[in-house]
Amino acid sequence: MKKHKVLIAKDNQGYCQELGSYLGKMAVFDVMPFAYDGYETIERIAINKPDLLLIDAVLPKLDGVGVLKKLNAMGLSKGMRIIALSPFADDDLVKQLEELGALYVIYLPAVPQQVFSRIVDFAIQDDDGAKRISRDNRREEMKNLRDKVIANYFYSMSAPVNLAGYQQAKAAVAYCVDNYDRQSYVTKDVYPYVAELYDSTAKRVERNIRTFIEAAWERGDIEKLNKLFGYTVSQHKGRPTNKEFIALMTERAIMRMRQG
Repeated sequence: MKKHKVLIAKDNQGYCQELGSYLGKMAVFDVMPFAYDGYETIERIAINKPDLLLIDAVLPKLDGVGVLKKLNAMGLSKGMRIIALSPFADDDLVKQLEELGALYVIYLPAVPQQVFSRIVDFAIQDDDGAKRISRDNRREEMKNLRDKVIANYFYSMSAPVNLAGYQQAKAAVAYCVDNYDRQSYVTKDVYPYVAELYDSTAKRVERNIRTFIEAAWERGDIEKLNKLFGYTVSQHKGRPTNKEFIALMTERAIMRMRQG
């Protein structure tokens, strides 16, 4: 797999190390020593000829615009792909950076995952390996977000966590979130999936989740439970069925994930 030599030019050692460490873990990047001012940036480019430059518009001694002007005048920008970083949402600055060769301008603050995604989208879009890594990263980020959202909802219920049905109910909701765009049947799809995860049977999973829901309504935070389920559960039942519980928690998780 081809490696792209990357130079990060920014007057923030901590951010450089964080971004450099993240990109360095990717099989497609070779991260060069960082540059912390404009003249150091030009010097490193002249010596090491990076394939990709990540440059902050605000640099000591010589700013990003000045650096790009000098690179163009010296012929050092030829063949190098440039992504600019800017703490300012300034249309004139963005236009100037793009006219000087920047393929894209990322507004700061930006986490390493965002920077990587923009690099793939605008600087190395022809690299299949990088695109595959980007897709894998996105899936992992969504999985982490899903698990965090579901865990927060379950935690807010103050329900007993020592029951088998607690983890199995979370797994059931996670499955439904992942398969939200297609019809999933609790008995035919969800219970067998969770049973396989926990080396159990579908009937036992159904019973464990039902026991958990009963315990949640007996020992959990009723006020919070009513906020979550009060308008969706029949009054005479007092608590949701397994299907109602899983369906509503899935809807809540999807809504929260779309909010980021």
